[in-house]
Amino acid sequence: MKLERFKLLKMIVVILVAAVVAEAVVVRSVIIAMIAMIAGAFVLLQWRSTVKEVIADERDMEVGGKAALLTIRIFGWVAAVASLALVTQRDRNPSYMLIAAVLSYGTCALLILYAVIARYYGNIIEAKNGKLRWIAIIVVLAIVLIAGIRIFSGEDDWICSNGQWIEHGHPDFAAPTTPCM
Repeated sequence: MKLERFKLLKMIVVILVAAVVAEAVVVRSVIIAMIAMIAGAFVLLQWRSTVKEVIADERDMEVGGKAALLTIRIFGWVAAVASLALVTQRDRNPSYMLIAAVLSYGTCALLILYAVIARYYGNIIEAKNGKLRWIAIIVVLAIVLIAGIRIFSGEDDWICSNGQWIEHGHPDFAAPTTPCM
């Protein structure tokens, strides 16, 4: 496949995935959105491997790597400081604690993912094994899928039933204030 055709197809896939995700948000279906994103990523990975032209050279990769490393470092520090600031202000607004927790756990997940990917690329350079690449992709997708299902399963949530909010499991938050229909 030629590079220009790949770029066009990539843009079409991105638009289609965005449309499906937007519709999934409207109908409140995280599973549909996750399936669309995973399918789009898989299709693009497959198509990219068929491109015969140079997509990026070594200089692009080096600049991108340095930019990514610096971005991760800056974001890590800013997120840590912001989390601490929010935790210290939790008495003013209890939701600050939730925001701080999401920010700090998200940052930890980002740093761990960065470390795993850096180790993966280090091993790839040493091993030059294509199977390792696919195994890593499948493991990451499985982790994302399992985490997504667990987070959005509604296990500890409020469910609308016969016009009333019914506790399902043990939610950590009060019943929604919006009318239940």
